[in-house]
Amino acid sequence: MSNEEKIYINGAFLREKEFENGGRIIKCDIPNVSEFADQLIQHSNEKGKITLDIKMRQEKTDTGISHYIQVSQFAPQEQIQQTKVNEQPLKKQEAKSFDDIF
Repeated sequence: MSNEEKIYINGAFLREKEFENGGRIIKCDIPNVSEFADQLIQHSNEKGKITLDIKMRQEKTDTGISHYIQVSQFAPQEQIQQTKVNEQPLKKQEAKSFDDIF
């Protein structure tokens, strides 16, 4: 996990409802869309993208809020491909005609 400060998105009220048949739904109320959108824009990357994590609260609030929104801090690590010293890179195979195979 990153050492970066956790960033929370405020202004959305997430309430989960569970039905008798085991189904679930999460309702999201956003009272002020403009302020909510401003937060998303503020925390988006240079391309305008943002990834959010919807996380369950440890306990529901008195008003039934069950989840909260956090800006994802996940950044994939670059992987460097290493080849063994004795290993030769694969060469392209020459194209063969059908007659050459049989």
